[in-house]
Amino acid sequence: MPIFKPIKPQKISEEVLSQLKKSILRGVFKAGDKLPSERQLTEQFHVSRGVVREAIKALEVTGFVNIRQGPTGGAFVNEVNFDRFNSGFLDLYLAYKLTMPELIQFRLFVEPEVTRLATLNLNDAYRRRLEEAINAEREVFESHDQRMKKLSEIHFVLAEMCGNQLLKAWSTPSSNSPTRSWPSPNLKIPTASTLSVPTILSLRRSCPATLKLPGRRC
Repeated sequence: MPIFKPIKPQKISEEVLSQLKKSILRGVFKAGDKLPSERQLTEQFHVSRGVVREAIKALEVTGFVNIRQGPTGGAFVNEVNFDRFNSGFLDLYLAYKLTMPELIQFRLFVEPEVTRLATLNLNDAYRRRLEEAINAEREVFESHDQRMKKLSEIHFVLAEMCGNQLLKAWSTPSSNSPTRSWPSPNLKIPTASTLSVPTILSLRRSCPATLKLPGRRC
C-alpha cells in the first residue's frame, strides 16, 4: 500500500497570487497603491491575462485589494488589518460551525485576562463608559435583541481598554456584519459582575493594599 500521495502541480495563477501577496505583505505595495496593470503583470510574469485576472480576483476575495472600474480603475491595495480575523470567526458562526455556548465558554476563559489588562489603562473616560455599560445591564430590556446588545457593550469597552490588538480584534465585532439569530433568552451571558468590573471601578490612582492584580503598576 503506497504511503505517499501523488504530487499535484501548482496552478500558475496560485504562483502569481503568492508573489503578489508577498509583495503586499512586505510593503512593496502599500495601502492605497495601485497594482501594475494586467498588461504589465502579464509581461512581468510571462503568463496569460486569464491567469493574472484569476490571481487578482483571489486577492480581491481575500480582502487584499479592491477593484475599481473606469479609466483610472484597477486593483488597489487595502490596509492589512484585523477585519479578516473578525470575518473568519463570523463566517464560522454563520455557517453553524461555532455555537453561541462555545463562544461564551471561550469568552469566559479569555476575558479575565482582558479585564486584568484593562485595569492597567483605566482612566476617567473609560470609567464613565464602564459605569454606563453596567447601568445599561440593569435596565428593563424592550426586546431580546436590545438585551444582547446591552450585555455585549461591556465586552467591547474592556477589549478597547486592554491594549492587546489580538484580544481587541477577537472581542470586537465587524461593522456592518450580518448576524445569525441571537441565542435563547435563557442562555447565561457573561455580565459586568461576571467580569469583576465593579472591582475595576473601585480602583483609584493608587492600588489598594488588599487588591492584588498581576501586572498592576502603582
